[in-house]
Amino acid sequence: MSKKKEYYFICLDERSNERTALFWKPNRQGYTADIDKAGLYSKEDADDLNKKGRDIALTLKEIEDIEDTSIIRVARVCLYDLKVLKEKMKK
Repeated sequence: MSKKKEYYFICLDERSNERTALFWKPNRQGYTADIDKAGLYSKEDADDLNKKGRDIALTLKEIEDIEDTSIIRVARVCLYDLKVLKEKMKK
């Protein structure tokens, strides 16, 4: 089997605060809603997870092929910084 890492692991029990999928981070170090920060795993790991685990392993193509799926960019901005910027704009 291929050792190529092309599978994302997605938690089926939890969602992010934005109600989006949670992906496993690299080296199984927690979860992220940001697909760009998600870890990629091998086919062997994916097969093992899909047989035994509560999560699912899919390639990007498989994720994109799910009906009503959209991959979006999210801006994470400090609320305090936005308020400071707004005050500067008033001047």
